[in-house]
Amino acid sequence: MDIKCLKCGSSKYYVKTAIFPQKDSGLKIHLGAYYLKVCIECGFTEIYEAAIVDKEKEEKPEPVPEY
Repeated sequence: MDIKCLKCGSSKYYVKTAIFPQKDSGLKIHLGAYYLKVCIECGFTEIYEAAIVDKEKEEKPEPVPEY
């Protein structure tokens, strides 16, 4: 999520976590976690599904520092 703001181009933002109810197939309702990326300059907010963002983080191996 290190991308510039789509509205104003600023790279300054903060991230909040939000929980929203989601309707599954049928009548079941469960809670889904989302990340809200809020631009500090203009307030533009992007919403990312936490499960997808977290999955992408797990798939990318951390770089190994060289000594």
